[in-house]
Amino acid sequence: MSWWADSWRSAFEADVFDDITRQRAGRNLRRRADMTVELEPGAATARFVKGAETIATTVSFGFIADDGWATFCRLIAQRPPVAAAVLTGQLPADIEAEAAAAGIALNPTRQNVSSVCSCDEWDEPCTHVWALIEDLLDTIAVDPFTVLVLVGRNREQLVDQVRMARSGRTEPSGASTEPRGPDGGVPAADAFSRRAVSLPAARPVPRAAGQAVPLPTPPPSDSGIAEADLASLVGDAARRASALLQGTDTAGLRRSVDADLVRRAARFSEPVAPAAHAELELLASASEVSVEELRAGAVAWRLAGDDGLGVHQHRWDPEPHLLDPAVGLLGHRPRVTGNVVAGGGMQLRFSPDHRWWRFEANDELGWVLASDGFEDPADALPDR
Repeated sequence: MSWWADSWRSAFEADVFDDITRQRAGRNLRRRADMTVELEPGAATARFVKGAETIATTVSFGFIADDGWATFCRLIAQRPPVAAAVLTGQLPADIEAEAAAAGIALNPTRQNVSSVCSCDEWDEPCTHVWALIEDLLDTIAVDPFTVLVLVGRNREQLVDQVRMARSGRTEPSGASTEPRGPDGGVPAADAFSRRAVSLPAARPVPRAAGQAVPLPTPPPSDSGIAEADLASLVGDAARRASALLQGTDTAGLRRSVDADLVRRAARFSEPVAPAAHAELELLASASEVSVEELRAGAVAWRLAGDDGLGVHQHRWDPEPHLLDPAVGLLGHRPRVTGNVVAGGGMQLRFSPDHRWWRFEANDELGWVLASDGFEDPADALPDR
């Protein structure tokens, strides 16, 4: 745990909250809960998902006023060792003295912290607030500059304004083409004598994608873009990124538009909940198929990914003798059409990579994929 994380923990326990009886419960909830956390200037929000219920928790820290921030950056610039550390990507504990001198607090206080939660617990702060705080402390331990985000600023603003103060400029570097002046830097001997430290451990991969932040204003009415469609795409991109991080999916950027629409529909399992019908109808309309056909394709994709969808969608004409191993497995006189051998209320489909796949009849969706692919058609049949 870094100095900043320890300092923030001490502030929460000793100053911000009178009651810390729920702290341990919050720490345990943070370990086992399906939660996502979003940071924004001055606040952090967590969403806890349990079945169909979602609990939203926000802890706000307020913003550093512009005059206090300017004084703070100027005081840092006047201390070369501290300024050098900031300009080389560090957030030293020494800057807390400059913050106090500028009349600002970089640690949470009773006056600048507030929290709100949609749960029904009576305790304040509740278990969910403590779980969010535990997550923030872990984030600060990895990246101390998170502290600045939580008080309404960021690393880039600090570095740029410290440079401005050191060089005598009055505008950020992006607003002027004039040289920023000499930068004292760090003596080479000091840089090479600095003790090497281990890189911080990477944060664990989130178990679920985060929630999309609502747009502050809707798209222009003449843009041809609907806000709901945009939100759906953002949510899908977040879920795809989460799957990539977890190693459960490939990017799939080479899929056709129709195949990708099926992939998007596959997140709604069967039987489809009423709340999903509107989005499925939208996806079906875009792919110019019926909702039932889209759902059948989604079943195939969930079971076997792109390979399963390919077998579901594409028919071909193999040489007749290649189908002989399946003839006789589905009754006395199975029907053979193209790559399909049918009988006994099921189908065996032969794919171009010489695998056999079982399809079963569904009263609502037609023929749906029911097995993975096998080299021996007998292996694709259900256990008797």
